[in-house]
Amino acid sequence: MFLFCNRCALLVAGVFLLAHGQAQGGTTIRAASVALVDVKTAVASASSGDTVIIPAGTASWTSGLTITKGITLQGSTTVSGDHTTFNSGTPMTANDQTIILDNIPKTGGLTPIFYFTHSTGTARVTGVTVKAGSVTGNGDGGVFLPSGSVVPPANIRIDHCHLYQVHNKCLETIAGQVYGVMDHCLLDIDAFNQGFVFSMDNWGGQNYGDGAWAAPTGFGGPTFFFLEDNVINNAIGAAQTVGATDSYAGGKFVVRYSKWINCVVTDHGTANTGRLRSVRAKEIYNNTFLFNRIAGSGGLQRGGCALIHDNTYTYVSPGWVTGITLQDYRAFDGFKYWGGATGKNAWDLNADTADHSGNGFGGGPNGLFASGTVNANNTVVGSGTARISVAGSPWTTNQWAGSAKYTVVNTRTGKNGCIMANTSNTIDYLWYQDTDEPAGSNPFTSGDPYAIYRQPTASIDQPGRGQGDLITGDPSSSPVGPYNTVTRTPSWPRNALEPVYSWNNTINGAPCNIGSSVPTVIEGRDFYNNTPMPGYTPYTYPHPLVSGVWQANLRVVSGP
Repeated sequence: MFLFCNRCALLVAGVFLLAHGQAQGGTTIRAASVALVDVKTAVASASSGDTVIIPAGTASWTSGLTITKGITLQGSTTVSGDHTTFNSGTPMTANDQTIILDNIPKTGGLTPIFYFTHSTGTARVTGVTVKAGSVTGNGDGGVFLPSGSVVPPANIRIDHCHLYQVHNKCLETIAGQVYGVMDHCLLDIDAFNQGFVFSMDNWGGQNYGDGAWAAPTGFGGPTFFFLEDNVINNAIGAAQTVGATDSYAGGKFVVRYSKWINCVVTDHGTANTGRLRSVRAKEIYNNTFLFNRIAGSGGLQRGGCALIHDNTYTYVSPGWVTGITLQDYRAFDGFKYWGGATGKNAWDLNADTADHSGNGFGGGPNGLFASGTVNANNTVVGSGTARISVAGSPWTTNQWAGSAKYTVVNTRTGKNGCIMANTSNTIDYLWYQDTDEPAGSNPFTSGDPYAIYRQPTASIDQPGRGQGDLITGDPSSSPVGPYNTVTRTPSWPRNALEPVYSWNNTINGAPCNIGSSVPTVIEGRDFYNNTPMPGYTPYTYPHPLVSGVWQANLRVVSGP
């Protein structure tokens, strides 16, 4: 092993280190090259608080690096720019000095370059470029994969890195609480992958995101993962989901002071992610969204609560005039574990459970308002709408679509859809049809039985709802789950009303509001436009992890 004195270390690394800010105190260790074996050797000799320098050069990695300690990995790539420069017309740039070629086989399973499993301290990766190698296929788990400890949470900072068309997501958080920040990164996305996935399924020692849904939201606080001062560029993908965020399983994240090019911020709800719960909460503010190549939209909020403010949306080609759409897929479909928002589902806050027998429409107990059979297959009558018909003229116009909202259920399949309009013998209802459901979300064939119930007052984990009773369990647990731990049965978890607030957002200079077509997501109750959240103050900017002190005690360590 060759040892440098402190003064030599400063001469070799000092100028570059200052260009990247300051690291935590501890020993600084220099890997002999970018090769994975040399970096692993240096990391193995490091202790928490140390810094491992990865020199300039290029190397192919066929497996990833697991980071089990609170250390800093410092490459030689520099990334120039932040929101004050890229929003004024100066592009963010990277000089790509320390280059890792991602040649990890994409044969299934997680394929991160950097896998964080540390349980204490702060782990950091800075000054690294990752590019796609010759291996084809799409990876999983992100180039950066932080896996959170249960309690207390570990911190992570990823900064001044450049990812270039890697066949994977940029970052994915999994397991428990993952707190930290990704900042000053230039992220050039490939043609197919999302940019980020935020999930915190083991929050508080629970599973599936249940712990996050039983905990306070904490807007304006540190219990989120932050993206700030980044550029996310979808230059070749055909859809706005390329480079986009996704979140579920109790994920909590903040997107701020970043530039998004042809991609959006979106998420998943408690619906088609299996047992996993919805995104828990997000803050989106002081970002610029530019659509200059493909038609875009404001994205979706499919569950939980959000604060959306001071964002600037710009599109070159016509395509949309609204901000984020608040959506609940259970309003027009049913799913394993959670079913649909049928009006009689125990997981929802149902509006009517009375006995309507003898009402002349086929009513009955437990909130049944009407029943019968359809006399033809359903037809698709517009974007997001399907129609069924019945014999005779049993109803009055919009009897099921007035101030009281209803849903129609195919009792053969259990599928459902919000009623949007009706005539004397037809019903138009919310409908979804795509490659994942080619037959549609609630198809009827001639002779199928139907039932009509009141829409629930609110659905489990819907947009505008927050902390509630702890849910636990799954089909393999005892008792069999999922179930509400308060009632010991599947039941409404009493999600608190925590509205989505939107203010000071613009599209091409005009006001940009959020909206919803789902009857259970109501403006003035579940979401507000042009209204700041009372008492809210954004978290400290820059993030507190964007600081530290360098320790220049350099050792050169080579691999075997």
